[in-house]
Amino acid sequence: MVQTALTVLLGALRALLDLALPTALVLAVLALALGGLALIDRDRARRALHGLGTRAPQLGGWALAALLLGGALVTLNVSRRAVDLRIAAQQNARYANAADPDGGQTVQVAPSAALLESRTYTRSLLLPSDVATSIRVDNSLDSLLPYLGSPGDTVQDLRENFTRTPEGLRYTREVVMQSQRPLDFDRGVVRADLRFVEPAGGRGTYYTAAFQASYRFRNPLSTPATLRFAFPLPGGSGTLSGFTLTVNGQALSASDLLSGSVWEGQVPAGGSVDVQVAYAHQGSRAWSYQLSRREAIRDLDVTVTADRPAKFQRYSLFPTSQTRPTLGGPATLRWQLKNAVTAQDVAVVFTQGSVRETLTKVHLAQGLAVVLASLLIPLWAC
Repeated sequence: MVQTALTVLLGALRALLDLALPTALVLAVLALALGGLALIDRDRARRALHGLGTRAPQLGGWALAALLLGGALVTLNVSRRAVDLRIAAQQNARYANAADPDGGQTVQVAPSAALLESRTYTRSLLLPSDVATSIRVDNSLDSLLPYLGSPGDTVQDLRENFTRTPEGLRYTREVVMQSQRPLDFDRGVVRADLRFVEPAGGRGTYYTAAFQASYRFRNPLSTPATLRFAFPLPGGSGTLSGFTLTVNGQALSASDLLSGSVWEGQVPAGGSVDVQVAYAHQGSRAWSYQLSRREAIRDLDVTVTADRPAKFQRYSLFPTSQTRPTLGGPATLRWQLKNAVTAQDVAVVFTQGSVRETLTKVHLAQGLAVVLASLLIPLWAC
């Protein structure tokens, strides 16, 4: 910081020295004008010198005031540039002595529920005897593989056999595949509490978020079935802490789930599944809950609490209700959807100013305040 201030001060002194030559030229021109006046009219020149001598104390006072004003403006400029360079160095530093926020614009995609079903598909292929002989098929699949294709990832069971008939060689493939039937949620309640933090050292503003949500869906069949609940992890959220997923009262950690956030389980006929999800993270600038899948929404309640004024992304869902305390405090934004199909998302954006820009405006205002004070003091003295 000291080295930066000295560098800026030397730059200001060089700028003042650059003004020395024009000032000397002006004084030389005035001296030449006075000398020319003395050659033309000595009495008038003497009166001019006498007048300057009489007003010298007053002119000296004004000159001193101008020097003080110039010194104050130079000092403010030096401090402004030093602080600006210091903040720039901190923001561009490769190392830091404090933790930086680990999140950005957070996007939480709405979860999905599905009914897992098994379906059997049978495919047969009749090869005439001459064709089977030409491609050398003899109860072996090796020659047929280029024509049959490989089974997909959802194949649960695969059976193949050959049968010789008078017409030729018949190949039969029986595949048991798993399919998913999407299920609608009976009820969804989402709560996001965003608290903003102003870090020291000019680092960017961020928020700490506590996310809580509960969902309910049911088995629509009259027989027991396997249901799946997939909760996509948020994007741009950095590190998640305290992630828990509770299914019908049983708390599960990320290690107990498929891919860290997918639950599968057997549900009795007509039975319901209650899921609670909770986690905490850091983010900045924006938070959104993505709904734009054109799926039916029976009953959804999303509430966002933030201690900073929020704006809404263009073409996103506007809140159905807003509560903003008159004396300050967190604002509550609420979206309530029932029996709706939407292609819009819940998206809130928080404006934040740059520390460098704010300090630049403050220093400019300080300079204007000093100049205004220097103009008002003589008027007040009069």
